[in-house]
Amino acid sequence: MRMDDASRPTWNIGAVARQTGLPVKVVRHWSDVGVVAPVGRTSGGYRRYDADGVARLQLARTLRDLGTGLGEIR
Repeated sequence: MRMDDASRPTWNIGAVARQTGLPVKVVRHWSDVGVVAPVGRTSGGYRRYDADGVARLQLARTLRDLGTGLGEIR
């Protein structure tokens, strides 16, 4: 975890994957299709997610487990 410019904690994709129980590949794909948006990127181009993004991914995972399609979740 690190703090972004607005002093909010942010996490890299690996930490987010561990928190949500999702594979990194799924977090990346869901980010690419608009289920969740990173709050920014590091100077090296790595995605950063905040607590709202983590919560959205957790909700999306639950909805997927219930059979909801990604199009509906977006």
